[in-house]
Amino acid sequence: MSEQRIDVNTLLQQLSALEEYIAALQTSIERINASLQVLYAGEKALEELRNGDVEALVDLDGGGVVYGFARINGGEKSKVLIHAGLDVFVEVPIDKALEIIRQRQAETAKTLDAYRRELMNALGAYQQLRAMLEQAIRPAARQQG
Repeated sequence: MSEQRIDVNTLLQQLSALEEYIAALQTSIERINASLQVLYAGEKALEELRNGDVEALVDLDGGGVVYGFARINGGEKSKVLIHAGLDVFVEVPIDKALEIIRQRQAETAKTLDAYRRELMNALGAYQQLRAMLEQAIRPAARQQG
């Protein structure tokens, strides 16, 4: 009976650790998906800007308290600043910015797919452990009943 109790306790610990891992994966997936949505919005904005002038709501005070409408000069020859990493921004033509954004989208989507596959694997392992726990508990429940 003590061997069974050890197995049940071990299974419960493994299930608990797996639940935490699954929750962490789900949080990561949400963050990666949010990043991907930002990249899609950036692509859409760049496409609109490439097609001509765009009116946009601009943060005027840097704190999000005062906003104003501004007309941004667009067109195929326009340039934009794009984040290159480590707080560095680079001025590039819109077409180059679109290329960079699309590359980041592909990389982010690939990462998102990997996390989703890992989540599916973790959920499968969770179901297996849960079934093992139910099998381990069943004989003890019969003895008490």
